[in-house]
Amino acid sequence: MSHRRADSTRRKNMSRLQLEPLERREVLSSLPVPAPLPVPASLTSQYQLVATIRLPGNPLTSFDISYVDSTTHRLYFADRSNAGVDIIDTRTNTFLGRVGGFVGLPPGGKEVGGPNGVVAVGNNEVWASDGDSTIKVIKLNADRTGGKVVQTISTGGKDRVDEVAYDPRDHLVAAVNNNDSPPFVSLISTNHNNRHIVAQLSITSATGGLEQPLWDPGLGKFLVSVPELNHDPSYNAIAEIDPRTFTVTYLPLNGLQPSGLVLGPNQELLVSNNDGGIAAGLPARSEIISAFDGHVIATIPQVAGADEEWYNPGDNHYYEAALAQPGGGVLGIIDANTHAWIQNVPTSSGSSSVAADSSNNEIFVALPASASDPQGGIGVYQAVLHG
Repeated sequence: MSHRRADSTRRKNMSRLQLEPLERREVLSSLPVPAPLPVPASLTSQYQLVATIRLPGNPLTSFDISYVDSTTHRLYFADRSNAGVDIIDTRTNTFLGRVGGFVGLPPGGKEVGGPNGVVAVGNNEVWASDGDSTIKVIKLNADRTGGKVVQTISTGGKDRVDEVAYDPRDHLVAAVNNNDSPPFVSLISTNHNNRHIVAQLSITSATGGLEQPLWDPGLGKFLVSVPELNHDPSYNAIAEIDPRTFTVTYLPLNGLQPSGLVLGPNQELLVSNNDGGIAAGLPARSEIISAFDGHVIATIPQVAGADEEWYNPGDNHYYEAALAQPGGGVLGIIDANTHAWIQNVPTSSGSSSVAADSSNNEIFVALPASASDPQGGIGVYQAVLHG
């Protein structure tokens, strides 16, 4: 049975074989071990575009989320221009296939278009949201070069389901209907034998919609970006949803309208002022905050305007698809250990999607079609030594 509850009150307290030894062991151990070659001090590492993955079909003019499963080396990309989820091999940087059956980009625009959010559920399923207020469950084939939609789940909204996140502990997907009034979150069981909506939670005070959700295993909660509360552009928060009690609390933000949201090490979150916040006159900045109480750990004024953000444990860096960065869209790079800004790499004002493969530290950014590149594609970025 499905339950819809209004959000709860604002959080009151913000504080929280063994081998036989070789006979020649002494001889071998006495051989000199060469020292590692030093890296010349004149060499520096800079991120740059190293490849562009071409996608068949229509030029890339409308798209949404990218998601990388580093275990299976697959990038799943919400390609509205071609009404499907594209599958890319992140080791060879090649297009493998596309799962269609989505609405694409209808006359009503992206608010009723799809696919939008995408997330891997286990090793053989991908869940993707669509513009007709549905979630489509894709069963991947054995080599993950394609698949087919095996179930469509309606959330009952009037517009698209936007972004999604997966809770492997409780086997739930959180799906956000961001453009409904009020916006709401559906919690959907991923049980193969009984996929169904477990609960729906209306976020009545979210007057600016809802944005990127994520699963925080440390807190045992879904976290969802809330750009605006109660019609006040400077009143923003992260909604915390308990998937077992269906309660909603808030982690207040300090005048920062978030779209992208990502969890890094040490229960730290990266948030960024989005395009709406910058247009409303809020400072163009990103912040690293505590997931426990929301206090600001570091402020990064060099990059802002991100739609999607990604944490890569392979290199311990955050990445921002900062499409609304003043002066033009960039791939923003931040050290998750020192909290220092590293670099902004120019991309495009439409480059809203980013993901990384932690096994090879390649970063994937959607590059929309343009006058200089009429087809567009997926840009591959990597740190390259320069001297």
